[in-house]
Amino acid sequence: MKRFPILFLLALCLCAWPGLAQDLPPQLLVEGTSQPLAVTKVDTQVTIHGLLAETRTTMVFSNPNDRQLAGDLYFPLPEGSTVSGYALDVNGVLVDGVVVEKQKGREVFETEMRKGVDPGLIEKVKGNNFKTRVFPIPARGSRTIMVKYVSELVPADAGAVYHLPLRFKDKIPAFSLRVAVLTGKTAPKIEAGGLADFAFETWEKGFLAETSLKNAALDKDLRVAIPDANRQPVLIEKDDQGDLYFYVNDQPQAPATAQAAPPSRLAIFWDASMSREKADHKPELEVLRGWFKTQTGPVTVDLVELRNALGTPQTFKVEGGKADALIAAIEAVKYDGGTQMGALSLDKLPASPDFCFLFTDGISNFGREEPAGIKVPVYIFSADSTANHSFLRYLATTTGGEYFNLNTLKPDQAIGNIGRPAFSFLGAEVEGGGADEIYPKVPRAVHGTLTLAGRLFGPQAKVKLNYGTNGKVTRTVEIEVKAADAASGDLLRRYWAQKKIEDLEIFPQRNEQEIVSTGKRFGIVTGKTSLIVLERPEQYIEHEIVPPATMAQWRKQYFAHMERRETQEKEAESAKLNEVAQMWKQRVAWWETEFDIPKDFRVHGADKGSARLAPGGGSGAAPQDALAGAPAPESAPMESEADESAAPQQMFNAVGGRLSAPPAPSPSAPMRERSRSAMSESKAKADRSEEAGERTVEPGVAIKAWTPDTPYLKKIKAADASKAFDVYLAERKEYGNSPAFFLDCSDFFKKEKQDALALQVLSNIAELEMENPALMRILAHRLAQIDELELSAMVFEEVLGLRKEEPQSYRDLALVLGRLERYPRAVELLWEVVRKRWDGRFPEVEVIALMELNNFLVKAKTKGQEVKTKIDERFVKNLDVDVRIIMTWDADMTDMDLWVTEPSNEKAYYGYSRTRIGGNVSRDFTRGYGPEEYCLHKAMKGMYTVQTNFFGSQAQSLAGAVTLQVDIFSNWGRPNEKRKSLTLRLTENKETFTVGEIEF
Repeated sequence: MKRFPILFLLALCLCAWPGLAQDLPPQLLVEGTSQPLAVTKVDTQVTIHGLLAETRTTMVFSNPNDRQLAGDLYFPLPEGSTVSGYALDVNGVLVDGVVVEKQKGREVFETEMRKGVDPGLIEKVKGNNFKTRVFPIPARGSRTIMVKYVSELVPADAGAVYHLPLRFKDKIPAFSLRVAVLTGKTAPKIEAGGLADFAFETWEKGFLAETSLKNAALDKDLRVAIPDANRQPVLIEKDDQGDLYFYVNDQPQAPATAQAAPPSRLAIFWDASMSREKADHKPELEVLRGWFKTQTGPVTVDLVELRNALGTPQTFKVEGGKADALIAAIEAVKYDGGTQMGALSLDKLPASPDFCFLFTDGISNFGREEPAGIKVPVYIFSADSTANHSFLRYLATTTGGEYFNLNTLKPDQAIGNIGRPAFSFLGAEVEGGGADEIYPKVPRAVHGTLTLAGRLFGPQAKVKLNYGTNGKVTRTVEIEVKAADAASGDLLRRYWAQKKIEDLEIFPQRNEQEIVSTGKRFGIVTGKTSLIVLERPEQYIEHEIVPPATMAQWRKQYFAHMERRETQEKEAESAKLNEVAQMWKQRVAWWETEFDIPKDFRVHGADKGSARLAPGGGSGAAPQDALAGAPAPESAPMESEADESAAPQQMFNAVGGRLSAPPAPSPSAPMRERSRSAMSESKAKADRSEEAGERTVEPGVAIKAWTPDTPYLKKIKAADASKAFDVYLAERKEYGNSPAFFLDCSDFFKKEKQDALALQVLSNIAELEMENPALMRILAHRLAQIDELELSAMVFEEVLGLRKEEPQSYRDLALVLGRLERYPRAVELLWEVVRKRWDGRFPEVEVIALMELNNFLVKAKTKGQEVKTKIDERFVKNLDVDVRIIMTWDADMTDMDLWVTEPSNEKAYYGYSRTRIGGNVSRDFTRGYGPEEYCLHKAMKGMYTVQTNFFGSQAQSLAGAVTLQVDIFSNWGRPNEKRKSLTLRLTENKETFTVGEIEF
């Protein structure tokens, strides 16, 4: 699973179930500030209807600091629950959130945040975890957040229990609570956490308790027992549109079954990923100890650790129920690495087991998500409140096993069902019509209470609930649902949508369209939808989001504007391609210009960095003055002259720690620029040969190793080889929140030839934060650098799903797919970069994408691969070059600069983008992730020095160093193309690093 190293850390988890750990005090903390954000007001409204509860909590957070803050707030919800309401204060008024596609919600939020306005966003991340993003919380000010969700009560011996976490570290200046139980004959009982003036009294058809307190000291959770909650088998409601939804709870009695056959061999897969280190393993170990005590015969056990890959099995012999050695081995597990659920396999086991145990939260964050080929029952256990329950239940059911949520089941309940055919709900039927879409539809094991939800479209319906084992119906329960019993309300409407989405999210990609439509229609957050709040009607219009129904005037303004937009968009798409065509025409003109360089040409004095051609301007024009205010980098010392008479060498030679290459011929004519039409026939013939991919000059490329000077690496290197991993684990306690730590340590183990361990350490980056595109890009780039291309492509696919509004998401994936020789998809992605209109942070990125697109078109043709994407003929031309350098980075709103010092002593950079020997630097990316590009069609003989500079950052928060990826290509676009890459980090403005050197 993934942890949460976030700007805001909320211990007040908005949830209501007893399995939730309450280790942290409920306060909002901000990294790097002297004072925590105070919770100054809490108002909670709870409505309980049968076994369902709707909780609506409004919180006011005050910022005592002298600067505004932005951040994320994470909270898990119990299994089957989801957020169904969200509001954020705008100018003193709570504005309701609007459901949008998840990717669009992120895109709009970040666009508006860069403008310095006040958006709010709540989204679902992996498992049943939700994240609220708020900006800004003003200095010495406050923000108000409302979150609403529907959950099920937890069955208990005497009915059911509602649980509300209320352990606050500090007093709450203003606290109010209202709990309404809509129906019931027996008064609810407060089991724990009693409050002053809070007691249930008869109210309408049920009971009500409410209180308002000043400076409330709340140090205990509230637990309310509802004695007859589960005695109402059917509830039905009519919503404000006249639609009827019903809820059924049933407590089927499982038939007596024969004693489970004792296994002779068992496989235990134990999730040993990094974040499982802090999980509560007591319930899991209690299950193991208890189950082995029931086994009278010997059991051979293969213990396998599951991380980013499966570990080597350890085999134990358990006799007489004594599993001490096995338990000791589990307690000694060293937790590290990401989680790849798709790695689960029986192939590494010494023998096939009778069945398997799997202990995990089911949150896969590295590689394949779904295992295949497991032919024996898998019994899955999780005591983690953030677990991916739907997936784990599906995996257990499809193998013939069972999933045990140890938050809602006691260990002895699970133990008694291991090895037995699971008594399961197999599905619902409707006799004679009148009802449809009853969820869940996916079979599931039943222990105690089963809850369902459906739609009623007739006056009544008879619903049959089928139960059985091994797919055979052995028991049927009939339930009658009548429209005449309906009460007014919308709680069941949202609960029905939640149950439907719970089924759909087992396969979220396959069911994406239906998940989105259901989330939008019923106003709930899903894995594919989010709730967003914007500040002004103009923002809703700009981003094509219908304002909330509560803002009637905004909606009227929105619909009027949308009628005029369709025609404008068609015109804009055509105009975009025309703009790109002009940019590409200028790039082709530069490529077709011949730069003749005299022998030993050097630029001296003020000339060496003070002239450039306008960015995007045509080639061949006279140099113009540099951009005003552009800092010219310090020039490198002049290179000594090489012996022009030296005979060409056919192979690289090591010279002074770098690679030396054969000299290129140098023209003796004075420096001038001339078109190809004026060249001699012999020169033209040579050029045509080079354009056909026959250019034979091979440059030497030496990448300078980036060696971070960090205290943890010093300790690891100083340790004995057998102790290096233990030292790494010890250092991880202090540095484990930084991706840099894992990059560096992974490099160390890679250099020590421990490739599997290096990959394991690197995969920890996937554990740092759920669905963080910046971290995922860092991970994917490093995976590509070490040639783990399949894994890299999987991560970049996820990034694309999260960041479709950024051209880098398409381009990064395309480049890895190109290395995998999957050229048709790579071309399709790069054409999207060219075709779409992007934010102004990415100037002329289309030209860079066209360089790569044309390269892949040539390679696809060579491989005989058909490219079906229709490319405008204006853009089809392969521009091969001697040198191409590309730099990207991971931090948004950050300006990194690419510098190249040429043999002429000129420094090519954003302020001097066209050099006299033909060097071409792309537009400066000052507020994005890059890429920045340097190209040189025909290289001058000599040394090229590549540097990168951290110019500055406008980011709201810049956590740690900026990670850069630099790729250096020689003979780009030709059959003999070569690439070398480097990942490095810069931490301070104006910091400069020499990446490497190229010698022709």
